[in-house]
Order: sequence, then structure tokens, then C-alpha cells
Amino acid sequence: MNFESIANELILDIYEYFCPHQLFYTFHGLNKRLNELIYVHFQTYPLDFRSISKRDFEYLCQKYLPLI
Repeated sequence: MNFESIANELILDIYEYFCPHQLFYTFHGLNKRLNELIYVHFQTYPLDFRSISKRDFEYLCQKYLPLI
């Protein structure tokens, strides 16, 4: 069994354990399905950027937030 064969609901549950910047750095760009699940996750759960550096926050705002 590989990670990509896991049901969408389980992947979304796994995403809850990651900070926003960790989630993007870890899973974004691996494939279209994982990208779409990231977008679903951020439409459902609040974004909390209090624990990341200013540099990481600016990078996320420029690169990823326009995609959501």
C-alpha cells in the first residue's frame, strides 16, 4: 500500500497534524490530487500563521495563498 492509495478523508485527517507551511512544503506539487486536497483542507480549516517566521509567511502568501 502506498500513500496515494489512501482515501481522501484519511489524507485530510493527516493534513490536520501539519502547520500550514509544513503542509505546503511537504505535499504541494507531488500530484494534482494531493494539491486539491490541500485546497479543500484550507477551505474547511482556519489558517493559523502565528507559529511561522515572517519569511515563511511571506513566501506562503506569495506562492501558495493565491491558489486557494
